[in-house]
Amino acid sequence: MDTHIWNYLVEHPNQTAVQLQQARESLLEGIREDKWEVICSLPVLQEILATYRVNPTKFKAINDLLFQAVQNHWLIELKERYVRELYNRGLLESTGRYLGRDKRKKIKILANNKKDITDINEITHQEGVDFKAQQEDARTTVYNALGSVDGKTLKNSARAYQQWFERDRDLRGWVYKALEGGVARGFYKASLLKEFTPTKYNSPSIWRYVDYRQAKVKLNLGERRRISESDAVDADIYGCSPYYDILVTQDNDFRKAIELININNDAFELKNFEQLMQILGVE
Repeated sequence: MDTHIWNYLVEHPNQTAVQLQQARESLLEGIREDKWEVICSLPVLQEILATYRVNPTKFKAINDLLFQAVQNHWLIELKERYVRELYNRGLLESTGRYLGRDKRKKIKILANNKKDITDINEITHQEGVDFKAQQEDARTTVYNALGSVDGKTLKNSARAYQQWFERDRDLRGWVYKALEGGVARGFYKASLLKEFTPTKYNSPSIWRYVDYRQAKVKLNLGERRRISESDAVDADIYGCSPYYDILVTQDNDFRKAIELININNDAFELKNFEQLMQILGVE
């Protein structure tokens, strides 16, 4: 579930307090009975922490629900996960995909400390700024691929970006560059990439993360939309998608990017908040 859904489970303009209470109880009951499990990534928690500045009471309600629902299913961070997948040459088993007990304790403590919440919010902001910078850098890469000689916007740019995304984008090449970046940052040795060809199967998390980045290049730059810092969290959520069966989101821009990538080729279902309420049996 993305950050909007956690918010809606606590407060929603079209749902009564009784209905939302029923939804939360149904969610937690289903988890206790092993009907489903909820996974979460740290960037989602970072986004939720931002609620503290606006409404500390609401934040506490969301935070309490989040930790009750996720329990020990906190996915390891993307940069660590894609390294492990690289060594594993594919998806990680359940014992290797989640944070260990010590790290889970630490994030729970951080999420309940006022100073740490403020610090994490600053980190989240910087990650968003960095993602925006990456998207701007991608502009030059794509312009060159489209034949621009002066780095300026092409005529009929929307059509050109559409063509690039459907026909000319180098997804495998961008993923490989991301993996090479891991070598440069000392995550692993270059020998691990020798004669290695990345695919969505042997590098699932970083593949989907980059796929989403390219979709946002097409949507933001091709359609001249505003590049948002929250895109960084959305890219991370989509990068987690090899490990979940259902993604619940109410973010239309997020949904459009996922649909552009073509969700039919991915192994998860896309649901909205109303469908979640139906799953939870709320009338």
